[in-house]
Amino acid sequence: MHWHSWSARFDSYDNSNLDLTAFVDVLFNLLFFFMLTAGMAQHMLLDVQLPEVQGKQAQTQSQDPVVALTQKGAVLWQGEQLPLDVLVQRLQALAPAQRERIWLQADGRATHANVARVMGKLQQLTKQIFLVTTGQ
Repeated sequence: MHWHSWSARFDSYDNSNLDLTAFVDVLFNLLFFFMLTAGMAQHMLLDVQLPEVQGKQAQTQSQDPVVALTQKGAVLWQGEQLPLDVLVQRLQALAPAQRERIWLQADGRATHANVARVMGKLQQLTKQIFLVTTGQ
């Protein structure tokens, strides 16, 4: 009797079917994901050397203010290092015609955050900001 109950349980397991559809779907999705990301990872490792641009020197008019931004984020105007808020006050003291155009001369190694910060402040004063980069 004991063997009979064992045999009945074994037969019921043998007749059961396992649905592998969901397993195959997940397997193919994972395979597809890893194939795509492996291709992207190889593209991210490329070392891209951007070409140097040789262009004409930008000409400023004598009354146009030129603000310089160093690599470390220091702001210079007329050779004097100023806090950004003080620079804005000094530029506001100029006649509107004198600050119609402002030139921002940024070091090529300055961070994007510093350039954007200075341009955001200068944009309060004028609608024409000309960006010139120097160095690397």
